[in-house]
Amino acid sequence: METLPAVRMESSPLALTERMHPVPPVPPITEMVQIAELLAKSGYFKDVRDASQAFTKMLRGWELGIGYATALSEIDVIQGKPVLSAALMARLIKSSGKYNYQVIAATAEVCELEFYEFGKPIGRTKWTIEQARSAGLVEKQGSNYKAYAEDMLFWRAMSRGAKRFCADVFGGAVYAPGEIEGEERTAIPGARTLRVDETTGEILDA
Repeated sequence: METLPAVRMESSPLALTERMHPVPPVPPITEMVQIAELLAKSGYFKDVRDASQAFTKMLRGWELGIGYATALSEIDVIQGKPVLSAALMARLIKSSGKYNYQVIAATAEVCELEFYEFGKPIGRTKWTIEQARSAGLVEKQGSNYKAYAEDMLFWRAMSRGAKRFCADVFGGAVYAPGEIEGEERTAIPGARTLRVDETTGEILDA
């Protein structure tokens, strides 16, 4: 397999760190609260029941450098822990300027990803339907593995790679559905099929 094109090095490690995690301006809290109230009342985000939940997602999104509406759409908070969508994890990794990934296999039986740092391979992650079944994730009531097996395998493989190889992109641990003990939510509101270019690993619009 060919090595992915190397990412151009910054002038210094500090410069790269600052570009990956630029210090965002302090958010205007009053304005954020007002926006959270409006977004919560809009009815477009079905899993956001009130302004405080919207604010929590917005704050995590601000830390990651993404917009408020994107944060509400792509981040869930389960048992007090943020769960990022596979598409958001993939986007943040590819836009980091340091990391990249490539899809090795993506089927309803297995997903395997290879991760790169500055264009050089640093490791692979794999998640199979048998692993999901052994973990009790396939047969549980409301499991998305029954209808969206390929997407769920990709999500879990991506979160493993994010934790193992790209943790500095996220400023903390990242989780996929089923990784949090006692998780009550098993369905993804507005779940959609993620189409993945198996050559480049790009997330394609569904």
